[in-house]
Amino acid sequence: MYLEKNSRKILRCRPILKRSCKILAALLAVHAIGLCMDYAYVDVSPTHRLLWHYYYEDRGKIDNLYIGSSHVYSDLNPAQLDYRNGQYNFNLSSPNQLLNGSYYLLREAAADNTLSHVYLELYYDCSAKDTFNENQDPVCLSENFNRNWQNTDFMEPSLNKLAYMLSIGGPESYGDILIPFIRYRSKLDDWEYVRSNIAKKREDTYRTYRYHLDLGERGYDEYLEQGYYFSTMEFPDENHLFLQTVILKEHPLGETSEYWLRKFITCCREKNLPLTLFVSPIHDLQLVSTQGYDCYVRQIRSLAEEYGLEFYDFNLVREEYLPIQDGRYFRDAGHLNNAGASLFTPFFYETVTSGALETKHCFYESYEEKLRETPPALYGLYYREQENLRSYYIASNRQSGMEYRIIITPQDGEQYCLQDFDTNAQFRLPKDLRGVCTLVARMADTPEQVVHTMEIQF
Repeated sequence: MYLEKNSRKILRCRPILKRSCKILAALLAVHAIGLCMDYAYVDVSPTHRLLWHYYYEDRGKIDNLYIGSSHVYSDLNPAQLDYRNGQYNFNLSSPNQLLNGSYYLLREAAADNTLSHVYLELYYDCSAKDTFNENQDPVCLSENFNRNWQNTDFMEPSLNKLAYMLSIGGPESYGDILIPFIRYRSKLDDWEYVRSNIAKKREDTYRTYRYHLDLGERGYDEYLEQGYYFSTMEFPDENHLFLQTVILKEHPLGETSEYWLRKFITCCREKNLPLTLFVSPIHDLQLVSTQGYDCYVRQIRSLAEEYGLEFYDFNLVREEYLPIQDGRYFRDAGHLNNAGASLFTPFFYETVTSGALETKHCFYESYEEKLRETPPALYGLYYREQENLRSYYIASNRQSGMEYRIIITPQDGEQYCLQDFDTNAQFRLPKDLRGVCTLVARMADTPEQVVHTMEIQF
């Protein structure tokens, strides 16, 4: 009787088991197809993939976390910090990392490690509301999804990852956020793209988690352990041409960015994690092109004071303490190279460990004060696109009193003097014109003394 009853139960359950097995098999098949499609179509960001590879290798032993954009992974050398503080330091940073990303990356690291200190870098281009793209169209940072999903693509499954993904965009974007290959639907029948993408993923450097970019005579880049981007590339005068993408006005921090910044600070407080805010040094060419940089400094400084946090803007450092405004220390207008990181990292460490009061004398109060009090200097050219014309602006640390000679040497044409010495600091050229612009700068009250001569490729 007992066996008969159990047999009947098994027979009744068999259809349910069959259906469950079919559903499971279907889910596994869909998952396998998705993985194959991702492999074929998704163009993987090497920095994001390597960041998470090294992070999960180091999970559990990270003491100090440096979090933010590429200005973290290019500018701070964790190995140098290890040597100085005797702890394990890690750059949990990615290109153009937005503050919602920084918040969820903090939660990931705090869950996996016993952190001693958190350092958050606040590059304005990742949080300002007055940001433009290359066509000078306004960009809404909160809708710049790819700045986030390239992190979630490589994070291990967790509730934190799910919350991060749901924060990126609304329901209309969930397909792109959750299923990577869907973002490449425009390339579904582009077989040359598929072949090229698969070939990249079969390379030895990809399979062994290495990244080396040979730039020929310009140097090379490598992505190293602990989230450090090593570069030997330099920023010579001929490259001092910068596209203006940001104009900062009063209270430039976007509402979305401020919301996530406050959540980041609150998270640190709830977890009893000491937090320091900072801004890495960038080249004065980019800062002058930005305009209104002090508006951003004032707002972040005010927010830091509200929470009783220390804030260091290394763009305001006096030259005698950190002589870094030199092309040999920069990879480009925004990022230090390895020589620059080797100069900046020890200064950063000494500054943040000494404290804001003890190091206040090393900093100017504002960027305007820095420009005013430093010797006359020429930084290069920045420009904006306007239909068939480019508007060029001369970047220097003087709004008046400096005169400029402008000589244009077209790629296919004869050299001509566009402007002899004059205080005018802007000019227009056809958008498709290429060549060399020679700038000669001098002060009007000492015309016999040239401040700087630059030959800039445009």
